[in-house]
Parts: sequence; C-alpha cells; structure tokens
Amino acid sequence: MIKKCEFCGKDMELKIVNKKGSKNYGEIIAQHRNKKFCSKNCQIEWQRNVNWEERVGEDAANRIRIETSERVKGEKNPSCNADTAKKISNSLKDYLEENPRYGEKNPFYGKNHTDEYKKWATESRKGKMLLTKEQVERKLENQPKGENSHLWKGGTSFEPYSPDFNNHLKRKIKIRDNYTCCACGKETQKLSIHHINYDKLDSNEKNLISLCTRCHNKTNVFNREHWIKFFVSIIEEKYDKMTEKNSGIKIELKIENKK
Repeated sequence: MIKKCEFCGKDMELKIVNKKGSKNYGEIIAQHRNKKFCSKNCQIEWQRNVNWEERVGEDAANRIRIETSERVKGEKNPSCNADTAKKISNSLKDYLEENPRYGEKNPFYGKNHTDEYKKWATESRKGKMLLTKEQVERKLENQPKGENSHLWKGGTSFEPYSPDFNNHLKRKIKIRDNYTCCACGKETQKLSIHHINYDKLDSNEKNLISLCTRCHNKTNVFNREHWIKFFVSIIEEKYDKMTEKNSGIKIELKIENKK
C-alpha cells in the first residue's frame, strides 16, 4: 500500500506482515489506512502547526480540554508533589543550559515589531486584565502566606521606618539620582526609595537609592547579598564624582579670591 505523508508529501510504503484472515488483520488494515505521516518527526512538526480543532474537531477538542482540566485540577496536579516539581525544575534548567535562547540564538534577535503591530498590541490590551476576578481570588486562596511562604523574612515588612524617612528626604534622593532607576536606567517620576542594607531604620543618604517599581520588587525578593554589593558600588561611584566636582569648585573660588 502506497500513501503520501500529509506533512512532507513523500511516498510511504505500508507493508502488511500479518496474513489475511489472521486474528488482528482487520485492525492492522485500518491502522494502515489511517496512517498520515511517514515518521514521528513529521507528526510532531504537523502538530506544532495545527490546533486541537483541526486535529479532532471542535466538539472533541472542547471535551478534551474539560477532561484534562478536571484531571489535573488543584491537588490532582502532579506538579503539586514536591519531588515532581523538583524534577520539572531540574529538567527545565538542563534544557535551557543545552539550548540557550539569548543573544543571536534568540529567534527574535535583530528583529523589531512593526509600528502597526505595536499600535494593535496597545489597543487590544487596553482595559483588559491578565486574570479574571475569580482567578485572582483562587490564586490568593492557594498562595502560601506568612511563615508558610518561601519569601518569608521574619516579618520585616511590618517594621516601621525611621522618623526622618519622609517625603522631603525621598524627593532629595530622587533629585540626586536624576529621577532615574539606578538598576535598569529607566527615567520616571514613579520611583521607590530603597534601603540598600534592608534596614528601615538606617535612612542615611548613602544607604538610599532610587528604583522603579519593577526593580524594587525584584531586589526585595531574591539575592539580597548581590543587590547590596551592586548598589553600594553605585553609591560609592556617585559620591566620588560629587566630591571631585565640589573640590573643583572650591579650587576655582580660591583662585578668583586671590585675583
């Protein structure tokens, strides 16, 4: 039996080994007639380019989605198991190490979105939320809180700030940093003032730095030791330049006074 592969178009010869009249002969004939691809690779590539509706029909696709959702809902989800979650995480790390997708290896490297797409993307997202109200409530309900959270830092977020950490000081730091996030370089009026050593009672100007909301959230959650060293080096460089500038002004004033 000769058929054409539905993906690559090559001829594939289907050989029937079982003798006519054998127990599974009818089933094997049916399988051969329904075969669509010459190899597993062709089948995988075809699946990547079609949705469920094209594969099995709209009714069957909806039924499969509902059944799958119910099968892995809540605690039934295999990733809720600590060992399974660890295996998934490790396998993903190994895959990304072997198949990096940054720099020139990123499929979008050197490309830019068109102005038409940017306009469409902006308009299509206006007034829309990433999650529905019910999804947000369900997420918050299942989210570990307090001491059960892996982000728990002993309740430091509830500690008060020093009295001198006021709006006047915050504005002074923003002006010093030219209303620019010192982590990503974004210029914005909406800046948070971050305590470099994470001590809310230490509001010395050299312990404060301006960050955008995104960077402030990131630095408060992960790798605090790295961020402390990073911001200390920025502040030291910033004040060294200010000292050099002030010393240059003093020298010019002395020369003018002599004249």
